[in-house]
Amino acid sequence: MLRDYIAHRMEPVTLYITETLHLPMFPPHAPTFYIAFASFTLAHILAPWFSTFFFPTVYPNLSRRVRYSWSVHIVSMCNVVAVVPWALYLVNQKVPHMHKALGFDERFGELQAVGAAYFVWDTIETILSGSGIAFTLHELFYGNFRRLSLTFIDKAGKTGTRVQLLNGIALLVTFFSARIVYGNITAYDLFMTMWAVRDQVPPVLVYSYLVGSLALCSLNLFWFTKMVAALQKRFPDSKKKDDPATVTIDGQTLAVPKGKSIKAAVANGK
Repeated sequence: MLRDYIAHRMEPVTLYITETLHLPMFPPHAPTFYIAFASFTLAHILAPWFSTFFFPTVYPNLSRRVRYSWSVHIVSMCNVVAVVPWALYLVNQKVPHMHKALGFDERFGELQAVGAAYFVWDTIETILSGSGIAFTLHELFYGNFRRLSLTFIDKAGKTGTRVQLLNGIALLVTFFSARIVYGNITAYDLFMTMWAVRDQVPPVLVYSYLVGSLALCSLNLFWFTKMVAALQKRFPDSKKKDDPATVTIDGQTLAVPKGKSIKAAVANGK
């Protein structure tokens, strides 16, 4: 069986991770972690081929940097499509009552293994691609929320269209609801839960949650403002546009800005 083979071949690595990071529950879920990590890597390798197949008139004309970013977004989409339905299913399942901080359920362990695999893959990709310290920190504290957004629609030639407007509004509403409202609530609840058991867990774990939560909440606000600015840039205020009239003189069409006379336009055309 594939899981057994991977567990056997990767046993030294699994033991090293378990002992170094003090993760006693990692070994049973290590094969899922390795399979998920390999799947994300394979998706990144195959992304250019699939992109060329489905977008033959768009993808080949993009710059190398944009094509790379496109492939990263595809990996993110694969993660979201796999993890979100799975998480919703588990959330709606009846589970035995267990401590919020110290309890553990094997079914959630499998889900966390996939999420951790994407977290590690995305963090490595962010560092290797030189995306900058802000984005690297963002991935370190919450590397799990890239999705179909303004980027794909821009490159598909839909900039400034109704499709992009609706997508942008949906993205902003989803981001604000999930990251800023619900995210801040869960971040506070998580820290208070860890603080209640601070005598039973390593202090570094408690304070890492505090620092991570503060960094995450700050970065969420930062990226939200960037998203709003990006959407506004694609839909500038039409009132600010200079829509000049035109006049044709001797077969030559000249623009006449508002407030300028035709006489001035003729003079400029000579």
